[in-house]
Amino acid sequence: GRLGWACNRSPSPRKWPLQPSLPCPPSGVLYILRYRMRSLSTDRAPLNQPQGYGGPQTFRKGVNNRAVDVLLAVLLPWLVFTLIVCLFVFAYEEFAPLVWALLIASALLALLFIAMGGAAGRPWHLSLGFLILASLAVAIPIGLFIENVYMKEFWRLDNGAVYRQLSPFDPGASHSDATVLEFRQGAFIDVQRSVGYMQAGTVYCVAPVSSKSMEPGIQYWAVGTDCCEQRGSFSCDDAENPEALSGLTVLDSDGNFKTAVRMAESVYDLPQSSTAPVLVKWIANAVTYKDGLWTSAAVLVGVASLVHLAVSILAAFITMRYMPK
Repeated sequence: GRLGWACNRSPSPRKWPLQPSLPCPPSGVLYILRYRMRSLSTDRAPLNQPQGYGGPQTFRKGVNNRAVDVLLAVLLPWLVFTLIVCLFVFAYEEFAPLVWALLIASALLALLFIAMGGAAGRPWHLSLGFLILASLAVAIPIGLFIENVYMKEFWRLDNGAVYRQLSPFDPGASHSDATVLEFRQGAFIDVQRSVGYMQAGTVYCVAPVSSKSMEPGIQYWAVGTDCCEQRGSFSCDDAENPEALSGLTVLDSDGNFKTAVRMAESVYDLPQSSTAPVLVKWIANAVTYKDGLWTSAAVLVGVASLVHLAVSILAAFITMRYMPK
């Protein structure tokens, strides 16, 4: 605007009331002051300053939101998958209701994203919900498979009784709650009196646990599948290891091992035991075997998680590629 300046450029008669009189500054000073006031009134950025200096900042908001969406599409389904698999593998045996409750909560989260995407017209939220549902659908069978193959046996061995310094001729009925049996020195697998019984394409192998005393009445039988010949050959698990003296009890739900035991008693004219035979998996070290079950389960969970992470990254970028912006 206009710069006012009270000054006297030429002498004039003084009038009443007296007013202060200032000398006029040089014309160059007035020019500089006017230029400075115009510069401040327009908020113009000084020269040689970064863009945006002195004015409102500009952000690439759409790009930032897109990056967050991609990150969520990768991490959220992967975290849900890993959580559900770990719950089924490591907690299902003792906390099954909690596992199913968290599974239902994850499914509700996915449905919430689907509902939000459909109602608000946000296709990215819609696809995120379906990715979570797909992760749940894959996590359930993988978790149940690992739990059934490895962890169910691990928990059975961990929660069962352990008996040590057993004789092969101790009554098996007194150890009905056992899951781990450790025999005395001198116990061995009598391979010469083994039998293989085939049923539905599977060979069920049995051989008596004996010792040099050869007392009558076989109480414990080493068992396995597809690891023997029809007669006189038995190589199941650690049967060929002379250091092995331990057995893990085996459940015979279909009765094929007991059928093979009766065949062996008939073929070799062995006295039948008055109690049900105790079936064992012959191994060298029960603790190592049990820990190996847990380790195998953990390795499979880790592999499944890494594979799912790679698939999640691929799915997220494919979705971003074809998703309308």
